[in-house]
Amino acid sequence: MGDISYRNILVPIDERQMSKRVVDHALHVAEIESGNLIVIYVEDKKGIESIYPKELSEKMLVVVRENIEANMGYAMAEAEKAGIAAEKIILNSDDIAGDLIRVEEEKSVD
Repeated sequence: MGDISYRNILVPIDERQMSKRVVDHALHVAEIESGNLIVIYVEDKKGIESIYPKELSEKMLVVVRENIEANMGYAMAEAEKAGIAAEKIILNSDDIAGDLIRVEEEKSVD
């Protein structure tokens, strides 16, 4: 049985601070495996709009987007510091699972 290697690592993030810990862990694995990161966020705008009234959902989306940009910026900066190739993908979708599977197939995620 051969060794498992992780060359293309899909890292789904969200707007929460915890995403930075996920990124740190993925960077650690990428460094050990000489892998690449694909950092992805799939926005569920309809989900937010269905929970909050229109005015509040618009404000929430602004905050979420700002936090996503901050988390994406963190991921890309840390990857660059570590010399790890990374790309970011931000999608707006009604089919989050389907989009994750599509990206996984297109990018040959391990």
